[in-house]
Amino acid sequence: MKAVENAQRELLSHLNSNAQAQPMEWMDRVRRLQTRSLYAIATYLGYEMEQLDVLEGGYVPTLWGTNEVHQQEITQALRELLAGTRTLKVEVAQNAAPTNVRPIAGGIPVAPTSSDAARTG
Repeated sequence: MKAVENAQRELLSHLNSNAQAQPMEWMDRVRRLQTRSLYAIATYLGYEMEQLDVLEGGYVPTLWGTNEVHQQEITQALRELLAGTRTLKVEVAQNAAPTNVRPIAGGIPVAPTSSDAARTG
């Protein structure tokens, strides 16, 4: 189990590092670390496999790549929004039903309590 923990720790550490400096090298290292992690998990579970088969065979769980792409898209969109180069669509609701939120001192809204319902009912 220690090998799995170490592999995951190294992968997570790298995922939290700066990918912008050298993106191709960063992604290559991600693939290698993911392979090590999968190999450690497989070994722990009793599967026989070679790291090279995983790395060269192209086996990487789809979710890992999908999450990475989504994170990068969200980060880029947020940077653009904060820099003022992207707009944020906002719509005003027409004839919207009032909410069941009432203001209190300081302007912080809170949901009504059951005792509030008893007083108004």
